[in-house]
Amino acid sequence: MGGWRHHLKRVVRNANLTFEHLYTILTMIEACLNSRPITILSEHPSDPTPLTPGHFLIGEPLTAIPEPDITHIKINRLSQWQRTHQIVQHFWRRWSSEYLSLLQQRHKWTSIDDNSLQPGQLVIIKDVNLPHLKWSTIIIIIMNLHPGADGR
Repeated sequence: MGGWRHHLKRVVRNANLTFEHLYTILTMIEACLNSRPITILSEHPSDPTPLTPGHFLIGEPLTAIPEPDITHIKINRLSQWQRTHQIVQHFWRRWSSEYLSLLQQRHKWTSIDDNSLQPGQLVIIKDVNLPHLKWSTIIIIIMNLHPGADGR
């Protein structure tokens, strides 16, 4: 699933957290991990919603109320509750981007063949402007290629 402990250590660092705040952070991180899609996402309205681990836990996808981005605010200007949300937002940003990187296959340096895009391959496109627990990644199957001036 991808190193959530590693990311937790990096975003919490040496923050002095009470048991309640740490429990809240871990619960929110659990929701982040359980909101990831485990089936292909589609933008077509008639397609079913992608299956997530949340479906197995509560029977439907996990949702969260959109919150303002407070990752850029200095720590000394935040209340403890805002600091808790800031830690979760930092975690979401790091984990979701690295999780998608883990899904991407990389063969460029392991084989001699030219591994450029080919029809039938999957491509992942990510929307970075969405709040946590919202995955608007689109997985596209390449149908046709239109090479540029350099032939790629």
